[in-house]
Amino acid sequence: MTLLPSDKDRNVVPRWRDFRTTVETGELAGRPRESSPVFDSRGYFEQKLARWQHERNVESAADLVASALVLGRHTDARDAARFLLEPDSEVTAAVKVVAELVLAPEDQAGRVVTAELKDIDIEADVVRLRVRALRSQLRDDPRNALAWVDVSRAYSMLGQPERSIRAMERALGLVRGNRFILRSAARLFVHVDDPLRAHGLLTRADATREDPWLVAAEIAVAAVAGRNPMFVRQGRRLLEARRFPLLHTAELTSALATLEMTAGDQKSARRLFKESLADPTDNSLAQAEWARTKISGVEVDPALLNRPRSFEARALQDYKEGRWILAIRQCEAWLLDEPFSSRPAALGSYLAGITQRDYRLAEDFANRSLRANPKDPLLLNNLVWALANQGRIDEARERFGEITEVSKELVATILATRGLLRFRTGHPVEGRQSYLAAIEEARRHNHKRVEALAALHLAREELLSDVETATASVRAAAKACEGVDDLEVAHMLQALTSTSGKGS
Repeated sequence: MTLLPSDKDRNVVPRWRDFRTTVETGELAGRPRESSPVFDSRGYFEQKLARWQHERNVESAADLVASALVLGRHTDARDAARFLLEPDSEVTAAVKVVAELVLAPEDQAGRVVTAELKDIDIEADVVRLRVRALRSQLRDDPRNALAWVDVSRAYSMLGQPERSIRAMERALGLVRGNRFILRSAARLFVHVDDPLRAHGLLTRADATREDPWLVAAEIAVAAVAGRNPMFVRQGRRLLEARRFPLLHTAELTSALATLEMTAGDQKSARRLFKESLADPTDNSLAQAEWARTKISGVEVDPALLNRPRSFEARALQDYKEGRWILAIRQCEAWLLDEPFSSRPAALGSYLAGITQRDYRLAEDFANRSLRANPKDPLLLNNLVWALANQGRIDEARERFGEITEVSKELVATILATRGLLRFRTGHPVEGRQSYLAAIEEARRHNHKRVEALAALHLAREELLSDVETATASVRAAAKACEGVDDLEVAHMLQALTSTSGKGS
């Protein structure tokens, strides 16, 4: 059974982008660069295109071509593709294959996933080119702390945490009190499951007390680390002083709003969330979009979702409103923007599989994020589910064996996926037992949505296996769905009853 990422907790943990992009967002100083409204990820792609047109080197060309392949923007990247295919171009065979696909005729354009691409990780190849370019730069200028941060980010994207940490430590040793470096380092340590180190780094930095961006990070990271934040009073004083443009206090206001919401003061939380939306960052916008289903009275102006890089906020809203294809597109852009994060891939793989039955796309989402998160149990589970639904059972069983660390929230889901594998390997009795165990586990923790999904998946497998208990399982699934107000559950139930009706 596939599952969504948990939306129980979200905090305004800093985004981590390369230095060039961070400057463009306005986070470091001044106003962000204006760009077109983006419902088709245009803002993200246009930056890649502008960089290629300015630099015209292998790295920028490969980055543009990789993005074009994912987003279906082949025409705009053909100049870069031709550059990569020049005889003297020093690129890998994988990059050349993707360049050739971008140059394919119009009737072959669009989102390409072919046997030719099956064993090619184009995004990893582009990141390796990035590492090579940055390493060359650092040989000439080894004290360039900003380049060390970008190297660290690239290593995290490649799933090399030790190298990523070493590079970040070099940056921290070279420059103290730099906002970009401190926020990037905090995000890295959260990513490698060391939020205590992230929090300690922020609390020890002298710069944190007077910087709203760093105070916001301290409050958010403290929540992840399970600690009490140290700079709440200072954060309130910074807001009251009104010395900073609203953009520069948006994440601080959002972090304080989240703190009030958690403490149960909904009135203060609503007021602060409203203030955070006066001139939001994409991060504070996503926080408000997340919060509006947690407390009443938090409203997000749809016009704000046109802001650059608001992929997460748009994905959340499209998902909640049942615009699943649009949500999937935003997840693709969100994953390109935060390739080390598991959340966009978890949501994208779930929606692709459940709502579109596009199991290859669900597989692609999971695999792309597993590069940076190789042990993530939810991503592995969603990958196994996608593989099994493509009939690739041996691969699915092998990857299922990699799931080792499972939180209590995921136990029912893993049991259901084990049931799927039992059914697909010709053991319906054992499969049914695993699904029933999943249903009981979900019921024990009062996870009604998970219980309903497990019951629906059991009924579906029994219908496919044509076992005598299938009709009873369909009725049981319908009963489990009663009172569950969820669009995907309703979608699955409708598909299930339609299938069972045809078979009767």
